[in-house]
Amino acid sequence: MTLTITYDILYIRYFRIATEGGIFLDPVRQVTLSEEVYQRLRTAIFRGEMVPGQRMDVKALSSALQVSIQPIKEALNRLELEGVVVIKPRIGTFVRNLTLEDVNNILDCRLMIEEFAVSRLTDLPEGILEEMRQAEQYMRNCVNSDPFPYHDYNEGDICFHEALVKIAGNAELFRLYRSLHSHYLTEWAYFSFAWQKAMSNDVDHDLILHAIASKDEETARRLVGKHIRSAQRGLKEAFTR
Repeated sequence: MTLTITYDILYIRYFRIATEGGIFLDPVRQVTLSEEVYQRLRTAIFRGEMVPGQRMDVKALSSALQVSIQPIKEALNRLELEGVVVIKPRIGTFVRNLTLEDVNNILDCRLMIEEFAVSRLTDLPEGILEEMRQAEQYMRNCVNSDPFPYHDYNEGDICFHEALVKIAGNAELFRLYRSLHSHYLTEWAYFSFAWQKAMSNDVDHDLILHAIASKDEETARRLVGKHIRSAQRGLKEAFTR
């Protein structure tokens, strides 16, 4: 039996193939040098190997990773867009000093947008349910992988919630939602116990999707609120650790 999953949504790069006998294999993935540098720096920050406020010297990183300056700059620009680092012109690049208040404020914004989106279930955009189902299945496949590909799982989570926001049919709202980069910041905060968080999310996503498919606005709003408030409570624990 061979299982192949096709995702026509942004960011998905991870595919699982079940071979005869139920053995799961991950195909070899070719990544650019810039992508590899980005992953190395991102993981170092998330693991606490680079601490908040630490200056990220481009030349020193270039020497340490044995690459040219260009992929370092590209990776840092990407991390800045995700809210992980702060680039100060003519001063330098620093690991962001992320606080619980920062993340809670961003999640409050996300809560308002997502609750608004699921209050518009009367006329679902074509293909939106399939998009959400594919993202949900993708996340499930990641959870069943060993080692757990947290970054890939998080990309699936982004796809699920961005599809949810598309329900509102408001391009400006969608742009605003994406500019929050909330999933990257919560991924950073939850890094030390990512798998446990993913397991608890699985049930939430399933219930949210069922309510949306049923066009049950009241239940969908309640579940979305519960899902995000649960994340806020978990973040408090994460920052305590």
